[in-house]
This record gives sequence, C-alpha cells and structure tokens, in this order.
Amino acid sequence: MGIRPRNRPPVTSMHGQFALRARRVAIAAAASSLSFSPAWSAAQRHAPLGPSAGTLEARSRAFLVAVDSEDPEAIVAFLPSSGDFTYVHTQHRRGGNRVGIWRFPAAEKLKAVQFQAPLWGVFEYVVEGQTLGLLRFQVMHRGTSWRRAYGTRFVPRGAPASSAAFVEWRREGDRWVVSTFGDESVAGLPLPSWITTSRDDDG
Repeated sequence: MGIRPRNRPPVTSMHGQFALRARRVAIAAAASSLSFSPAWSAAQRHAPLGPSAGTLEARSRAFLVAVDSEDPEAIVAFLPSSGDFTYVHTQHRRGGNRVGIWRFPAAEKLKAVQFQAPLWGVFEYVVEGQTLGLLRFQVMHRGTSWRRAYGTRFVPRGAPASSAAFVEWRREGDRWVVSTFGDESVAGLPLPSWITTSRDDDG
C-alpha cells in the first residue's frame, strides 16, 4: 500500500480510538515515579549484553529509522507475526502519572497503524494537534540511536533504563521482533529538556 499524504486531519483524541480489538489490560494512577518496566532481576539488569548485542542494536536502529519514515508497512515489518504486541503510554500529570497498557493481536498489526487507527498517532507526526512525547515525536527529537539499557530494552540516549519511552524485543524464529514499546505525554507540566534540545545523533 502507498503512503498517505502527511497533511491529514489531526486525531482529536488518540485514546478514544483504542477500540480496534485492543485488549486494555491495565490503567493505573500512581505517584509521579511510576513507570512501566519488565520484571528483570538486578542480576539481569547488570548482566553483560552478550555476543548478539551488535545485531540487536542494528535491529533497534532499523526499527526507529522505519518509525522516522512514517511508512506503515516498514514499521509493521518489525512487529511480530504471531501472538500479541504491547503498547504502553504514560501520561505525566500534576497529580501523578497515569499508565495505560494495550495489547494488539499480531494478525491486526497493519490495521492498527493505518490512518486514524489506534496506533496511527503514535507513529505519525500530526502537523496540527501533535501530542508531545509519542514515539514518532521521540524519534524526531531524540534520534534513532537508542541505547541498550538491559536485557532487550532500548531507551533514548541519556534517558534512564526506566524511561517511559522504550522499545523491547523478543525472538520470533530466527529474527528479533518488537514485543513492547512505550511513549509518553505531558499535561500541564513544564516540557522536559529533551524536547527543547536539538536532535544531534544520526539524522
């Protein structure tokens, strides 16, 4: 399928559109320190990256380059072909963070990222009404060379391992696929420093 023009009408409520058979498994209000993180042990978090590290680093960058391209078919090529994949969104608010977690069946991955589908706003830069902090916005400002924090978790350079913006991978046969990815938004709070800093990594 071809890439649609980018001068599309803004999505007025991204979360109001998460009805495409996405199974909403958790919505939590918590203290401002709350973030989504897998249950890795301390030993796993500090373990060596291993001989396959370079391969996964290259795969991570290729995925973020696909996100930067805003090409739905290029993006879904990195999503699994079986099972589910998970999207985590953290809303930073004055009263504390709110974390939403959605799971999508792999069979509907292309449908999920198409125009005005649930994940469209996550992967598409909307000229008017852009939500600051979504994954496409993160890549636009923070580049495509994210660092491997631990395990198969990647976060933007300079961000902590617990960053709300992250990509995690799993093996599917002989290839790495995205298992979980996350981003964030800010409501009524000062903008984080990475938004006001120029992208400088890789183009």
